[in-house]
Formats: sequence, C-alpha cells, structure tokens
Amino acid sequence: MSNFYENENSNATSNILDPKSKYKRWMKFILRRSKEVGKVELPISAVILDNKGRCIGRGSNRRNKNSDPLGHAELIALKQASLIKNDWRFNDCVIITNLEPCTMCSSSLIQARMGKVVYGASDKKRGGLGGSINLSIHKSSHHKMEVIGGILEKECELDIKLWFKNLRNQKTVNLPNSVSKRFNNLLTLSSLELKPINPIRHTLPDNSPNPLPISIPYFLRR
Repeated sequence: MSNFYENENSNATSNILDPKSKYKRWMKFILRRSKEVGKVELPISAVILDNKGRCIGRGSNRRNKNSDPLGHAELIALKQASLIKNDWRFNDCVIITNLEPCTMCSSSLIQARMGKVVYGASDKKRGGLGGSINLSIHKSSHHKMEVIGGILEKECELDIKLWFKNLRNQKTVNLPNSVSKRFNNLLTLSSLELKPINPIRHTLPDNSPNPLPISIPYFLRR
C-alpha cells in the first residue's frame, strides 16, 4: 500500500480520523478507471484487496464488449483474484466497486465468502445488498458479509447518471458497430427457415433396453 499513498504518516493520521479514507482513495482510482470503461461499456469497475491491502484482482464491465452475460466487474475481479490467491475463499478480503452489486454478483460474493463489500452508489432497482433486496442478511445466506455503502456516493451516482443520459441522447445511426452487427445478425437469423430435426439413438449393446430418443440442437448440426 505504500505505493498507493503519497505520504504514509499523514495517511495514518487521516485513517484514525476517518476509517473510510482508505476506501475513498481506492474509490477515486475506480472512478478514474470507470471513466475509461464508460467509452465503450457501462462505467462499473471493481477491485479486490487482500488482508494486507494489496490489490489482487480488478475488473470492469465487459458484458456488451464480450457479449457475455457474466461480464460484470465484480465477477471478473473475483476470477482474477482467485487465480492469484489460488483459493476460492475470500474471508479476509475486501471488494470495492462504484455501484452496489446486483443480485447475481451479490450471490457470487456470498458464495466466495467475501469478508467485506464496499460500494459507492446504491442501486434501487437491481441492488442485491440493500437496494432492492439485502442478500447479505437474507435467511438463505450461509455467509454474513460486512457491507459498507455510500463511499463517494454523489460522485459515483453522477458518473452513472451522465453515462445513461448520454446513452439516451445517442441516435440509432450512432450505435457502436458491435451493436449494429448483432442487430443485423438477429434479423438474418429470424428470417432463416429451420429444418425439422431427426431424432437419433444412443449406441448401446443389443441386449440393452430401448433408449430414449434424443435430438441434436439445430446450431450443433453440421
């Protein structure tokens, strides 16, 4: 962490006065990173710190860029951190993100035994840690996490609101090539005439009972 703080002595004093100051410093880093991400993707980023305060994983939204429904910042950071940590348990770690994790990411953090979750802006529609539902204290949760919200909340909210405002102001002709390409592919696919699929049978010995027929999905046919 010494390379993260400019002056260790002054920051030690500020940490006593404001225990959340270290999270604010990391949140400023996340906000700078999310601005770059926002050029092509929803501006959400996350970092994971180990018990010594070192960053062992970081991620940014890649759902649209990679056409991946699991391309959320928290999940990408978890994947990277698990490789570095060589473990799937994160009881002594902290994840910091500028937006409250959704229900999918919140569930994943519970499964990963994350020790602490720190976020900036709340998500009243999809938040999984208090925005719409609090999975960290839900009766189905086998792991109880410490959750801290509202770190640089106004800055985080403003960045996301501005991003959505710019997105709404964009015209269809200005959509990214990747979006236009996927839309054209969808139109082409919908115009295809799908042929009926012939059932096949498993290869079993002659003395075996009659197997149930199975079908080959259309997209796997050669």
